[in-house]
Amino acid sequence: HERLGIRVLLDDGSGRDQAVEFSFQLIEYCKSSHDVQELVLSMFSPNTKTFESSMLVHAAKEYADQLAVAQQHPGFTVGPLSPAAGLSHETVMKVVLVWTCNCYAFRDRSAMFELGSLMTHSCANNTRYRCYGVEPEGSVNHIAVRPIAPGDILTTNYLGYDERTLMSVPQRSRVLMRTKFFSCTCTKCMRGRDEYRAMPCPSCCTLTAHQQQQAEAGSVPGFVVRSLGEEADKLAEQHGSSSSCSSAGAAAGGSPVTPWKCDHCGSHF
Repeated sequence: HERLGIRVLLDDGSGRDQAVEFSFQLIEYCKSSHDVQELVLSMFSPNTKTFESSMLVHAAKEYADQLAVAQQHPGFTVGPLSPAAGLSHETVMKVVLVWTCNCYAFRDRSAMFELGSLMTHSCANNTRYRCYGVEPEGSVNHIAVRPIAPGDILTTNYLGYDERTLMSVPQRSRVLMRTKFFSCTCTKCMRGRDEYRAMPCPSCCTLTAHQQQQAEAGSVPGFVVRSLGEEADKLAEQHGSSSSCSSAGAAAGGSPVTPWKCDHCGSHF
């Protein structure tokens, strides 16, 4: 990449060079059969005009631009990127964006699957995935995490299963829009209660451990929801935390001293 002048830094403050990962994805695409290539190109990718200002679309375009220039370099046809010679600018962008939107990440590698990559996202997912083995014989298994009735849609969590699943609804929404180009409308995001922003009301609710679990599921009254403004969310995300602050309540119309309000008894504290 240094010799060919290919370098794509993501505008996310990480300073990470995305070009190497894009190249690995493109090489794998070129090595695949025609049928697999057709399958890859049929998968979802964002409309590049609609999301022209997106960080990832901009990175894909920058990579495709640099690759087109690099193909004029005398050493391109004998290097590892030589299989990509002749690919159109549109195809290069399509491949790296398809991979970004549909791949599964496994520690230091990622992969796409014929069926697994088509699974619907839900923050209240009913399956989770686990990788077995290594390439080329590796596989991913989707394991039910709760009872699934015939006819139910199988869902997985595009955010993975680390601390990102503990983010608030607005934070999850922004991450999904930035990385997967859609807003989540799952039951967990749309039910009006943000379970990661709530606590038992000290005025009307003294819960046992079992009742606490029920409250988190939204089935026990006296479970309060913090009123936070959009600006507070952005500040929390910038500082790597979703913790509350007194000014956040005021941003949403509450008092800086009493940013919490019970949705059952109406008391502020």
